[in-house]
Amino acid sequence: MLPSNWSFTRKVQLAAAVIGMLGVCMLSGLLKTTRQPMDFSDPGKFLVRTRDQDGKEIVLERVNSFADDFETVISRKIEGWHQEMKLSSGSKPGAPANNLQTTTEQVHTGMFSLKTQTSQDAHDLQKAALLRELFFFPPHSDFWFSAWYYIPGQSDIENLFLFDLEATANDGLGRRLMLTGSNGRYLMLEGKQSTGPQYAQTTSPVPFPRDQWVHLKLHLHLSTGAEGRVELWQDGMLILDKQGPNIPPDTFYDRIEVGQTANSTHQALTVYVDDVRVSDKPIDD
Repeated sequence: MLPSNWSFTRKVQLAAAVIGMLGVCMLSGLLKTTRQPMDFSDPGKFLVRTRDQDGKEIVLERVNSFADDFETVISRKIEGWHQEMKLSSGSKPGAPANNLQTTTEQVHTGMFSLKTQTSQDAHDLQKAALLRELFFFPPHSDFWFSAWYYIPGQSDIENLFLFDLEATANDGLGRRLMLTGSNGRYLMLEGKQSTGPQYAQTTSPVPFPRDQWVHLKLHLHLSTGAEGRVELWQDGMLILDKQGPNIPPDTFYDRIEVGQTANSTHQALTVYVDDVRVSDKPIDD
């Protein structure tokens, strides 16, 4: 109830202010309901503007292809990898022994591969992965990924993540390849919140071999609806072929992580990676 000593004019002013606020709220709601979907037809609208070490502005174009056979040292540059991620959950620093390096110990082609190492941690996950940004994969586009993995030993690798495709502008949501089942025997494709369902091998799952190189190839036809598609091959065998939404509305995937993108096994693990490729067109085996 308004104070009895308020003047008629003051009461009218307050009523007008309340009506105005309600009008703003109604207009805001109307704008939200009538807002047009984001237009991804021109990639040039999504350029990245930044500055070099001398403060000069540089404009970076987004790409839809990338490759690395690790025959040179890990290069952190615009056209290469952008970050070495040796973390635990969130953005907390990882264990000191988490490591990324090129090596000759296990090689698929050439003389070198990427070696990733994470430490045992009974309470948290650990990460040893390479991050590459500046991609542009919006809805209705096709994303292809190919890489070779070698996981030595027989440690439990259930809940080990090997690859992430993410959207920076949408809290890092995306799709992730992980090992599941007893001892991590099978691959599945996880979907973070708002990116669609999880996709697991439900009939005669194909075991993931250890102590040998394994080729993984992933294809996503990106869509917010039922026409989305997921295909995953392991050593040339199609092990997942599902349809459904796989990207949030009004966003695009712009970064990948390769390596041990999350070691949630609580075991110390080593994973080798070689011959990484990303494209918007089919990748030959």
